[in-house]
Amino acid sequence: MQYNYGKTITLNILVYLIDRNYKFCDLFKEEFKNYTRTHNLDIDVNFNLFTNNNSTLAINDFGSAVEYLLKKGSSKYDLYIIDNNYVLNYAPYLMDLKEYIPNEVLSIYNSNIINNYCIFKNKLIGMPIRIAYNVLYSNIKYLKKYNKTIPKTWNEMMDTGEYILNREKELNNTDLIGYNGLFSDSECIVSFSEIIYSHRKSVNSTFPDLKSDEAIKALETIKEIKNRISSDTIFLLDDGYTIFKLLDGKALFLKFFIFNGDFLDKIMSLYQISPLPGSVEGITGSTVVGYNVGISKKIKPEKVKAAIEAVKYMSSKVFQKKMTMKNFGISCIDEFYEDEEVCEKTDCTLYLNSQFTVKPIHLTSTYEYVNSFKKYLYEFLYGKKSAKEVLRKIIDITEIHYLSIHSENAYIGIIILFIFTITHLTIILSLIFLFIKDYDPYFNFFSSDSWLLINIGIIFLLYFGFIKLGKLNLIKCFLKVTFLTYGTSFLFIPILYKLIINFPDNNKFISLVKKHKCIFHLFFFMIDTVLNFIIFINSFKIVNIIIKDGQNFQICKIDSTIDRILIYFEIIYKIFLVLAISILCFAEWNIQSTYYNIRYIMTVIYITVIFFILFLLLEVIRIKNFIANIVIGEFLIYTMVLSNYMLLYGYRVITVLIRRRKDKLVFIKNVTKQFIENEYSIYDEIKKKEEEELDTIEEDDTIIKSCKIQNDKTLYLNSLSNTKSNKSKSSNNKPGTNSGNKSLSIMSKLIGYHNTKDSSEESNK
Repeated sequence: MQYNYGKTITLNILVYLIDRNYKFCDLFKEEFKNYTRTHNLDIDVNFNLFTNNNSTLAINDFGSAVEYLLKKGSSKYDLYIIDNNYVLNYAPYLMDLKEYIPNEVLSIYNSNIINNYCIFKNKLIGMPIRIAYNVLYSNIKYLKKYNKTIPKTWNEMMDTGEYILNREKELNNTDLIGYNGLFSDSECIVSFSEIIYSHRKSVNSTFPDLKSDEAIKALETIKEIKNRISSDTIFLLDDGYTIFKLLDGKALFLKFFIFNGDFLDKIMSLYQISPLPGSVEGITGSTVVGYNVGISKKIKPEKVKAAIEAVKYMSSKVFQKKMTMKNFGISCIDEFYEDEEVCEKTDCTLYLNSQFTVKPIHLTSTYEYVNSFKKYLYEFLYGKKSAKEVLRKIIDITEIHYLSIHSENAYIGIIILFIFTITHLTIILSLIFLFIKDYDPYFNFFSSDSWLLINIGIIFLLYFGFIKLGKLNLIKCFLKVTFLTYGTSFLFIPILYKLIINFPDNNKFISLVKKHKCIFHLFFFMIDTVLNFIIFINSFKIVNIIIKDGQNFQICKIDSTIDRILIYFEIIYKIFLVLAISILCFAEWNIQSTYYNIRYIMTVIYITVIFFILFLLLEVIRIKNFIANIVIGEFLIYTMVLSNYMLLYGYRVITVLIRRRKDKLVFIKNVTKQFIENEYSIYDEIKKKEEEELDTIEEDDTIIKSCKIQNDKTLYLNSLSNTKSNKSKSSNNKPGTNSGNKSLSIMSKLIGYHNTKDSSEESNK
């Protein structure tokens, strides 16, 4: 497709090249100019170069400066050629190129590099235009002098280096060093990855687990290398020292990134390049890094098509091949290194024999991680900590920890799973007692459906804790909120309903609630349903929590402002339920028929509130020991759930199991006794009625006279009562009387209810 833009569009490209090889930029400018002419495209490119020649910025400072520009939303630069070490920092501010770069182009690139350095959250945020990888520089002069070959294993390198160093010391040559190590502040993570990767069991093996014997052996090997042919001081020196040694020729072996162009020609007379050694011959390991090109999201709309053309050409086979053949950079298009034309100009064997690993940029982009990593690694290399101890600490800060029945601490997960399963089954099986008529007196405080809802709520709260086992995912994030919201509602709403209909008064609201029990419950459950549905639509974000000197883990996070508002509303809604139940419990505190039940309910409220506060504090404090964090959290939730179950329902089940036989005997005895007493009572009443009938005729006149007197008295009292009532109403209608005593009236009524001993249901009876 051709674009004729009418006027020339200039693309501003910001570049930072640590190796000073800016000939790559000149080549692209020249070749892209020819390409745009051929395709009738009015596009020009302007490179803004930051190299060690014209900038005092260190690579870290430059990375921060670029990140600042992108965050600020600057449109000064349209494209960025950036070190892929910082790709995660820049990713949110770069365009997704997936719809512009065809799959056939992506497929020709090294998939390991594309997946680790170019794709972020399923978005293609850049294309790899140049790479570099570590190689071994072996001193030709000294190897020939002592008839030694280039080492292919670490043991060979130690033996050869130790032999030559000792012989040279005998000749008073103390300037010669054996190996640089390159465990400086900026390179220690790369060197660590390479030595571990070079101890794989086979060529096709993946990166060794840091808990494995291979990882322990790898660290012990690098420390042995340091002690035998290097020193603490040399291992800590940075890139500048290595480059100096490459130029002065006073090192036996040096590990460093491969060079291109003129600089490579200078050192080839002193050193021979080969893949890094490994634990055995045929296995090696080299960290690959490089540069990506990406398009800023803040690019002006009229420049987007031009920028895409530039990226497509820069990553095309045509340009990448020219760049590789001119030694202006190394391409990661693997097929080039089987092309005879390319191999005439570059060392294809070196590329093909190198076994690449990638830098863990998801961790190295975090300042806290890098510092902690260096601290622990140096405790082994330059201290007295064992390899196993240090690797354990590195695992803690590198991995995302979670507890399961398959994890390292599986026994803890199994214990928690067992306890929660037994509790869950116990709650479900105990519901059988609700459907046995003989036990109705023990469960008559709530109706059967209310008991079911309460126990479902308790089970949901149990699941809220149980779901923390295993690796976190978005579904678990949603289920945690669902179990918590529905769990508390299923627990509180039936209690609230019972307290309302048990209230020591009778009014229209209470009557309405009694008549519409289902609607009352559904109203509150619908609030939770709507809130959960909206939260589900907006979804969650899983965030890694990096704990300094501790174990990393993940949490669910809500970024949406709407979701935050909904969560706050849910909290206020639950607080309202707690307050409503608490006020009603106060009003019904002394009702004799529910005396102990009210106290159990209030204890449940106290326990639920206190334990949730403790749980929230635990989330805020974030204990460094991940296992302790999980166990304490599970303990709090389980204790709350078990307490609520026992106070509301469990103690009734236990009472049934203990007293069921005794209660049956007592019940039969009482019924028999009552029956006998009733028989005698009926006989006495019949006899008494017969005697009363004999006296009825004699007493008729007396009764009639008494009734007449009583009726006259009643009429007089009613008249007097009506007079007082009218006076009372007229006094109450005076201005200011109701408003002045309104709050006092509510409090006095509440206190009055508090002292009442009969519920509304009992009063009606």
